Amino acid sequence: MSRSKNTPLKLPANLTIANIEALHEQLKAKEFEKKLVLDASNVEVVDTAGVQLLLAAQRRLEAGGGLLDWKAGSEVLKQAIKVVGLEDTIVI
Repeated sequence: MSRSKNTPLKLPANLTIANIEALHEQLKAKEFEKKLVLDASNVEVVDTAGVQLLLAAQRRLEAGGGLLDWKAGSEVLKQAIKVVGLEDTIVI
């Protein structure tokens, strides 16, 4: 299914190393877009691998002149980002 450029990519509820392979492929396919919007409102579980994946996606987009934007973020994800000290880098 193709997505409109304005349609947010909804992140899975489980954003852990055991479950992020499909999301990794989706994000890689979008790394050359000018703007990618993520909806993380559904995220219930996240580990450092999940945060690292989001950081890598953000950096790839920015390196290509793009922007990662957020429609929403769960408190669980925001807390995980804060725990690893990236709250000033990954701003939801």
